Amino acid sequence: MQVSVLSLTRIPSFWSAFMPRPAFHAARLLSAAACLFACGAIPRVSMAQDGTQLAPRGPHFLLASSGAERVRVDVAKTAVLRHRLSVNFDSVSLGAALAYVAREAQLDLAYSNAIIPIDKRVALRAENITVAAALTELLLDVDVDVLFSNSGQAVLIRRSDDVRKAVVVAGSITGRVTDGTTSAPVAGVTVAVRGTNLTAVTREDGRYTIASVPPATYTIEARRLGYTATTRTGVVVAENQATTVDLVIQTAALQLQATVITGVVDPTAGTSLPFTVGRVTKDDLPVPAMNPLADIQGKVAGVTMVPPAQPGSDVSIQLRTPTSINKSNSPLIVVDGVILSSASPDLNSLDIESIEIVKGAAGASLYGSRAASGVIQIRTARGNNLAPGTTQFTARSELGTSSLGNGLDWSQAHYYLTNAAGQYVNAAGTVVPRDQRVVRPAATRFQDVPYIDPTYDPVQQFFKPGKLMTNSFTVAQNGERTNFLTTLSRQQQDGVVLGHGGYTRTDARINLDNRPHENVQLSLSGYHARSDREELMGDPFYGLINIAPDVNLLVPDPDGTKYAFQPDLQGVNANPLYLLETQRSNTQRIRTLGSLSIKFTPLSWLTFDANGSYDRSDQNGDSFINRGLKTPTAPTGSPGVLTLSNASTSAINA
Repeated sequence: MQVSVLSLTRIPSFWSAFMPRPAFHAARLLSAAACLFACGAIPRVSMAQDGTQLAPRGPHFLLASSGAERVRVDVAKTAVLRHRLSVNFDSVSLGAALAYVAREAQLDLAYSNAIIPIDKRVALRAENITVAAALTELLLDVDVDVLFSNSGQAVLIRRSDDVRKAVVVAGSITGRVTDGTTSAPVAGVTVAVRGTNLTAVTREDGRYTIASVPPATYTIEARRLGYTATTRTGVVVAENQATTVDLVIQTAALQLQATVITGVVDPTAGTSLPFTVGRVTKDDLPVPAMNPLADIQGKVAGVTMVPPAQPGSDVSIQLRTPTSINKSNSPLIVVDGVILSSASPDLNSLDIESIEIVKGAAGASLYGSRAASGVIQIRTARGNNLAPGTTQFTARSELGTSSLGNGLDWSQAHYYLTNAAGQYVNAAGTVVPRDQRVVRPAATRFQDVPYIDPTYDPVQQFFKPGKLMTNSFTVAQNGERTNFLTTLSRQQQDGVVLGHGGYTRTDARINLDNRPHENVQLSLSGYHARSDREELMGDPFYGLINIAPDVNLLVPDPDGTKYAFQPDLQGVNANPLYLLETQRSNTQRIRTLGSLSIKFTPLSWLTFDANGSYDRSDQNGDSFINRGLKTPTAPTGSPGVLTLSNASTSAINA
């Protein structure tokens, strides 16, 4: 069942002192709320509510009585439901819309996706609308009612359910959380009911209680900093019963206790190092990012990162305060002993075993002045983590989508002369078409005149982030003297612009370790990748910001092109979609990495190391504009342009 708990605000002034602004999905209500019903803050009526309260297909606002009957809440006299707010939802999830209403109206909402479709897309735009009207519009045809209990709770129930049962039969979950090593109680543990937003935090004695849990079978999860997450499945909550669930959590190893190999001669525990090393392992990356270096974002303190805006682009990383204005302040990147000579987007994030970050100058002890801005050491899997004598075959596929994190607010007003009806006029007051409109005098040239013509969202028309897919096949083996891992993968990622800017990559890797003698170890790593990226010619993003909101970017061009070159006769910049549709630009990259190391230990206190690495990057580019197509420099037709380029870099280190 779905539970919705609302804190009743704007009642007596003393109540506001007890009401902090809640989070989106708070699951508890202050016990003092119970007095609001007794004091008449929510009037009870036995008749139908005011017709302005709800639509026939919307929810009823009800109050549970002492008997089996239910009575309706008088919305017109209930402060919490009369509270007014403004909403602007454009195809957002129902859960996000309810969260917004809760935040703006200072309501505590708790609900389960078993009752309402929280992922359903809804749209609602209204100014100065009441909370009751907003909930009615959002919950149209969802077939639920809002039931207030005498304890101050509000429960979203299916309209066919018995109201009394919905209030009375809710159970609870209680228990104690202890440390797996010492068996001592652990305070501050967040215990949550997965699939809902019902939570509780353990007290000093390790005990917790989650109240108002609808009868069902749940999974309980316990989390606390410094401990590994613990779950308990199959927890059955019965009607009006308390279910006891005791949990044991295990301490998690601190990052300082991990073994570090970057910036030291031999692998050393982090607690013994005189400098700080951040470390991220594959266990921290259940779903690796498309770019391997993007995996460390938010996982290592002090790392400043600008993620790529286009698929196949590099990540900008800064580990230390810049020391130069004319040299690179980017850290040195090392992959399996290979010092990279150029960007890193051609690497496969699925191969990564661990990433170590040295933010200080300690990396210069092994890599020289090139590591003055820090070192990022990437090590890939080698098959040595398997059980001895084991061969493992792994096939993995990932499918996802990308989207804009936030929309952009586009001006919906202009500064041209208009009459009282909003039509464009000239200086004489005569109505003129749009392409002959006149700007207002400088003294009154404020962009505050709303458009009467249809307006569009250029951002939504221009940005169409698509799908991303990765497929890989891996064979790994750990033998008595030899272990290896080989991987073949392909990645495909759509661009962020409508139909353009995509990136594909095919790569292969082999890592091999062999111990021909008990005091000799050979290690070989090889990687080869081929990628193709569609470039976005010119600066389409700059052209986008100069598009008026009443201009439709998707209209076709008279010459038959999918998009018009200049849909705005008074426009300054050409349609960026036309330029992307008619101009072709691609970059093909080939990347080869290889390293070989030999380690000889004749005595327990004496070790000889020798290693060599090779990195080569080839880049071929081509751009083409067909004859007769329009360009910003040739708006009536271009003579045609063909550009070919190639570049290569290589580095050998020993």
